Amino acid sequence: MPGSSTPPSLIDEVQAASSGDVDFRGQLGTFVVAKVVVPSGAALDDGLGAFEPVTYAVGAATYVAVFTTLERASSLGDMVPYATTMSGLDVLRRVRPGGGVVIDPGSADGFQIDPEVVESIVASAPRNS
Repeated sequence: MPGSSTPPSLIDEVQAASSGDVDFRGQLGTFVVAKVVVPSGAALDDGLGAFEPVTYAVGAATYVAVFTTLERASSLGDMVPYATTMSGLDVLRRVRPGGGVVIDPGSADGFQIDPEVVESIVASAPRNS
């Protein structure tokens, strides 16, 4: 946000985009560095365990669901017993080829990142970030 000394949170960016104050590129930039909640059907005890995110079919593509807050993720109820947090970039790196990401599915201010955008971000990101 202009004049702010702290970077905007992802939820701030999502809400600002809904009102037309921030463009999609701004949302993406914030998403990549933001910590997001990723519900999973399996525990990620050591960080290397099975990653079973909630997915949605959008046409022929599969989209991974992530949430800006744990409260928003709780909308899934008992469907997924676990959740982890990771950066948006880490989520994008885990998406299967040809897949996308949907942020805050079911929310009026949610949005999606289509497969070609996921691939572009991952390909251009430094490997050590």
